[in-house]
Amino acid sequence: MLSFDEPDLDERRRLLDECERLLRELANEAGLGWVTYLRGMTFIEEQNPDRAREVLEAAADLFRRLGRRWEAVNAELDIGYALVTADEPAEALPLIKVVLVEAVDIGSPPQIIKALVLLAAIQTEADSRAATRLLAKALTIADEEGSEPDLGSRAV
Repeated sequence: MLSFDEPDLDERRRLLDECERLLRELANEAGLGWVTYLRGMTFIEEQNPDRAREVLEAAADLFRRLGRRWEAVNAELDIGYALVTADEPAEALPLIKVVLVEAVDIGSPPQIIKALVLLAAIQTEADSRAATRLLAKALTIADEEGSEPDLGSRAV
């Protein structure tokens, strides 16, 4: 059984390599996009935001080419996360704003929440009141949806 929550990162890479091989044989580009995305998330777990950004950009580009907006937005939000963790908020801010608009356009509350949380993280030092309002909105949306913001172990 393949698991992408495999705690052993070397084993996770091996599993992703195996998936990539099978997906290439099947010519499944959407699946390859997800494998690429999961590789990027592995770099985030390793605290390698530059490599994560590079790989997540490849995933987002592939998803965009395939017309898979939800998946592209998902990858782009994690690019924003990588930029925030790399202490590059000025570069993250315009990306996250654009992606937030698209998340609203496609009607994806989890992605809207994620974008608001990232924007709040960027605003915390410059304008703590604005950051608080962004977090409050994220929590309101989560409550309305009957969920909680998915911050997991990657809390910003």
